[in-house]
Amino acid sequence: MTRSSNAISLAGPTPRALLFGAGAGVAATLAMSGVMLMAQRAGLLGRSPPRHIVERALGRLHVRRELAPWHRQVITALAHLGFGASQGALYAVLHQQWGSRLGPQSSGLGAPSAATGVPFALVVWAASYAGWIPALGILPPPSKDRPGRPTAMILAHVVYGAALASTLRRLPFCQLTTATPAAPVGEPELPPVTASGQRVASGSMLRRGDPPR
Repeated sequence: MTRSSNAISLAGPTPRALLFGAGAGVAATLAMSGVMLMAQRAGLLGRSPPRHIVERALGRLHVRRELAPWHRQVITALAHLGFGASQGALYAVLHQQWGSRLGPQSSGLGAPSAATGVPFALVVWAASYAGWIPALGILPPPSKDRPGRPTAMILAHVVYGAALASTLRRLPFCQLTTATPAAPVGEPELPPVTASGQRVASGSMLRRGDPPR
């Protein structure tokens, strides 16, 4: 691969999709955090799952006792936003790649919507709260967790998925999934073809009703 082709690939849609997805993921995480805060005030969460994860990680690193409570709160908020941003970037890239695989002749996935954002968020919930989180001993699986917390977290993830898709739909991300691919570098563009099948010479123009030259 030449140096110029490397520059083209780095400026392609995928890095911008990662950027837009990460930004939308942060916005969606803020909306999700509002649901989690209401659930916590209603007594459904206890200590929030992100706080459980951060406290366990800091304990494994043997730095938990050295940090003030407000330091741990800041780390928890940043970790939650960071994870939400990473999942938003993943969703954007998957949406872009699947849309491009379907090809320009297909309607594709269309603009991001709750129809794809919510299922994606529920997969993230299942992979986390029924997967790596209980596997690491941070929280019990949903079937053994405290009453109300699994339901509250599922609802929070539904809000996350809907907000993620809604935010992406308002960004220039949609242009990345619907843009017509450019012609390969180095291949000349062919002149237009008339109704009779003849190509118009470069630099010439046909008026309506003129016979082909």
